[in-house]
Amino acid sequence: MIEATMQEPDATTQVPDAPTLAAPAGHHIQVSAWCFRQPIDLRQLRAQTEPPPLVRGPDLDVRELGEGRFLALARFGIAVLWPDDAEMRAETERTLAPHLGADHRCPAHDEEITVVLDPDGDRVTDDAIGLRRGDLPRIRVVSLALAQSVGLDRIEAEVEAALATTEPFIREVRTRGRSGIGARRLLQLIGTAMSARQQALVDLAILDLPEEAWESPEIDALFHSLGEHLDLRERVRVLERKAEILADNVTLLREDLAVRQSLRVEWVIVALILIEIVLSLVTAH
Repeated sequence: MIEATMQEPDATTQVPDAPTLAAPAGHHIQVSAWCFRQPIDLRQLRAQTEPPPLVRGPDLDVRELGEGRFLALARFGIAVLWPDDAEMRAETERTLAPHLGADHRCPAHDEEITVVLDPDGDRVTDDAIGLRRGDLPRIRVVSLALAQSVGLDRIEAEVEAALATTEPFIREVRTRGRSGIGARRLLQLIGTAMSARQQALVDLAILDLPEEAWESPEIDALFHSLGEHLDLRERVRVLERKAEILADNVTLLREDLAVRQSLRVEWVIVALILIEIVLSLVTAH
């Protein structure tokens, strides 16, 4: 359930004094999604950081940092800046740095979009995201879709890196009949394979509709258009396929490790038997 900290019945209701984007119709706004290396503890931020969020949800909060300037924070480690300018970057760093520690950014996965206020209606094109109003429900669903895209890109990179790691070991199995992978590295790959689908479907909630979409046909249409524009569902399908290949590779390497460990134990037993025979012969003479 999404909670609103201002005096409104829910996150999809726009009251007369609700904050909106500080931009005239037709003005282009650069919006950026920053990627972080770890989740963002929304509960801790709510308790320790000012100003409090205007809209609170299980996965994403929206707070106002200056009049008509908004920061959306996703639990799975994404911050969306409305707008992306020097002042907003500084405010975002000030807000998050004490909670995420040093070297917390992974900018390789950051994304940018252009938003324009368009009185004619919401629209999603390759050039810009048009919003009929710069209200909180629209800010929240655009932020959520963009944050999901960035989070998905981060997971895709992790899975691809894991696949690249398994490739030389799989090649060794094919050419030599065994691999040299160690138990610790194998466990890390197992963790990546097992967590990829969970992160995409559970943590990012790619297949779930935000509450605003359930309560407003306009917001629902906007959210679906954003998902299609960002290829979220197709990217999830591709990720699932890559995760399946990774799981198959990991299973093969796990079986190879089990065989090698079994052979090692057998050789130890053989060595102990030989030592016992030698000691028996020495004792007999």
